Amino acid sequence: SITFNLYAPGADTSTATPLYTETVATNGAGNYSTTSGFSPTLVGQYTWLVSYSDAHVTGVPASNVENETVAKATPTITTQASQTLNGVVGQALLSDSVTVAGSYNGTGTVNFTVTNPDGTTSNVGSVSINGNGTYASPTFVATQVGTYTWSAAYSGDSLNNGAIDNGQNESVTTIKASPCIITCASFTGTSAVNSALPQDSAVVSNAYGA
Repeated sequence: SITFNLYAPGADTSTATPLYTETVATNGAGNYSTTSGFSPTLVGQYTWLVSYSDAHVTGVPASNVENETVAKATPTITTQASQTLNGVVGQALLSDSVTVAGSYNGTGTVNFTVTNPDGTTSNVGSVSINGNGTYASPTFVATQVGTYTWSAAYSGDSLNNGAIDNGQNESVTTIKASPCIITCASFTGTSAVNSALPQDSAVVSNAYGA
């Protein structure tokens, strides 16, 4: 028979308890392997210690050591920018959402930044993640007219590489406010010709920074 023992990264094979053990019966010369295998949960170099046992055969190696390296998972993130109130400046809330896929129990944070219509860049904030899924960014009120472009970056963790967005579905465009005015005509003094002073007043509403 052949016994397969798998040890965790950094484990001492002479003293540690194997993560996985399987014994496979042999029948002559040939290639033999485990039937189920082991799904790794740590990043690093695992060690296989493989032992052969046969009471009737001499002169064969009793054991063999092989190493396998498990790398971090490489997740992807995709984003979807959005806005409320048709993007009216001074009123619309701008936001982004990020979908994390392909991580292994991903933790850490996704940080959101935005390039404003005037070309400056603002840090909007971070959100914590817990596994694959969709997460919403912080929101902010649009204060400029034009195109806002979001960017998102995942920090990674001990089991997952970091990632940045693919640059798609990142932009929203804001528009000018549409104020309205209400007027009220009047005059001073009497309404007689040559004595009345006509006046008008206007109430402006729904303007932004007018």
